[in-house]
Amino acid sequence: MVYDLFNQLALEIEDVAQDLASSGLATPILRVADCGCGNGFSTLSLLTVLSAKQVLGIDQNSDAIRLAKATLECLRSSARSIAPETHKCKAVAGFFAALSRDPVISFHVGDILTGEDLPNDQDLVYCRKVLAPIHEGEFNNPIDGPNAVQVALEILSRTIKPTGHLLLVEKKARDFRPFLEKASLNIVRTAYYERGDIGTKGRIVLYKTRYVAYLCAKD
Repeated sequence: MVYDLFNQLALEIEDVAQDLASSGLATPILRVADCGCGNGFSTLSLLTVLSAKQVLGIDQNSDAIRLAKATLECLRSSARSIAPETHKCKAVAGFFAALSRDPVISFHVGDILTGEDLPNDQDLVYCRKVLAPIHEGEFNNPIDGPNAVQVALEILSRTIKPTGHLLLVEKKARDFRPFLEKASLNIVRTAYYERGDIGTKGRIVLYKTRYVAYLCAKD
């Protein structure tokens, strides 16, 4: 089981590293929140890539948060018995090294459609593949469609500090720029790229999905 967790973490680190590199974000990141963190691998990947002092994983699904906490504890337990420099996978070794700096890592239930239990002082808020499902009503929220996306973005804009950034990563099938402008978010950079998604048996290589990343700041 631990071996499978390491494999998935390594793949997630690759994806998050690509998202961050494509955004061109270069400012120091001390506090980062992962909104829509799911099982928590993206949150732990942000910790690894950014070497942040505080990372926060947020999801409206309490089962996902429980899984994220369990995954973190399992990986932490392994880190106590494996020296970072001895791990063959560079990405996982980087995760162990990040853990050794004693960062604050937490997961809790929060809702970007109500603003419940969300921070308001983050250097970076990362949100991957969340807006499109909200638009399509995949999360069984009380609202969906364009109105729900607009509400989510206006709430997300309040989670970052005045000099902070919001990084949104979505499949390229839908254009979210009009929503961002209406939410008074300035698009600092837009990046387009492709990659194979992560499946149950590793990365899918037969076809690639097109993604778009929006790096935003407050107007």
